[in-house]
Amino acid sequence: MKAIKSTLFAFTLSLPLDSPALAQPPLAISSNTLSAQDLELLFEQDGEPMQLALLSEKEMAETKGAIWPFISSWATRFMWGGTWGSLLSGYDLFDDGFDGYKSFYQWAGAQIMLSAVAGTLAVNRGVGTLLGFGVHVTLSELRQTMHRNGWNVFDTVDHVNDALSKIVNDRVKKETPPESLSASSASSDSSYLVRLLVTFDQNKLRQFLSDIPRNSFDKILARVASDTAREDFLERLPTETVNDFLLAMPEEYMPDFREIIPFRIMNGINRAMASQTHDRHLSSNPYEHWLR
Repeated sequence: MKAIKSTLFAFTLSLPLDSPALAQPPLAISSNTLSAQDLELLFEQDGEPMQLALLSEKEMAETKGAIWPFISSWATRFMWGGTWGSLLSGYDLFDDGFDGYKSFYQWAGAQIMLSAVAGTLAVNRGVGTLLGFGVHVTLSELRQTMHRNGWNVFDTVDHVNDALSKIVNDRVKKETPPESLSASSASSDSSYLVRLLVTFDQNKLRQFLSDIPRNSFDKILARVASDTAREDFLERLPTETVNDFLLAMPEEYMPDFREIIPFRIMNGINRAMASQTHDRHLSSNPYEHWLR
């Protein structure tokens, strides 16, 4: 765990902040938390504070220890590509930083999550349009928009997920509106996509989940539904919990999961991803690591 955190810490310090090197010397940290003023001073540039997505003490307290902080659907995860893994890593750092540097790790985790958002906006052109960011969104412009709207990084992730859900939902419904889903169950884009799990071959879904190594499986299930036993989960496959499980599982299991998604649904997701990639005129597919 310490090795992972050290790697994340080094990665965070290497993240671009759309600005030259820091002009202020590093400050000594003598207590287990830093005040908001300390954080602003620590990350000033040329005497001017950077625009950061810091959370208030109340927001930090509300978010700390959250079992699953992101509102999304398993299908929307595909639209994030590899940046979803960065989002999870950033949250883990935010939620479980070393006690001696708690506030700094919360800041660092927020920056990793924010960089993941910026990366997703760079790939998914339609998201920036839906949210009013424009076509080409830089990290600096993203921070400024968040500041204007009063959003913290978690608010921003939720808004991006809503926009991605709309894009995927529109494409999937064009491919196949499942007759097994009633109109009332599709009250929103995200809930519709979550409910699509009931159209999967449940035996294949159960087998896929069962094949995940026990240690990894138990960690994921404890994170999203700590009061649910493995046997009960695999027997009932409760839709909402399965959705959260699929969102929380590591990237390495995504290619196998992709294989059990019904063809027409996966075709709709592929078309949604392809439309965004084509709009950005990318030379490579950012979702290639999930394709066989």
